[in-house]
Amino acid sequence: REDAPLLGLWTLHRADDEPFALEERWINLAVVPEIAQADLAAVSANEWLVRHMPLSRAEFSFSAAGASGSEARLLGCRPDAALFIVNRTTWAGDAPITAVRLAYAPGYVMETMV
Repeated sequence: REDAPLLGLWTLHRADDEPFALEERWINLAVVPEIAQADLAAVSANEWLVRHMPLSRAEFSFSAAGASGSEARLLGCRPDAALFIVNRTTWAGDAPITAVRLAYAPGYVMETMV
C-alpha cells in the first residue's frame, strides 16, 4: 500500500575491508513491525528477517547501471562506472516484506550452480 509504514536502511557491505556492495532496503512494518525494535547493529536486517519472518516467494531482477556520485564514493569507483544491480522483493503471501536494491562494485562476479 502507498501508505504502508516503511523502515529504510542503507548498508555498505565490505569484504577484506574493501567495499563490494551498497544495499538499499525497505521493510514493510505493517507485515513485520517487530523489526523496528531489533538491534540491527548486532545482527543484519537480512539475518534478522531470515530468523523471524518466513517468506513465501521472492522476485529478482538483474541489470547494470552507471554509479551515481554517492555510489562511486562509497564503492571506491569512478562516477558512471558500470555496477551490477540486483533488485529483490520478498513476500509473505500477498504482502511484500522487503524491497532491496544491491549495487555491486566493478569487478564483482556472481556465480551460480544448477
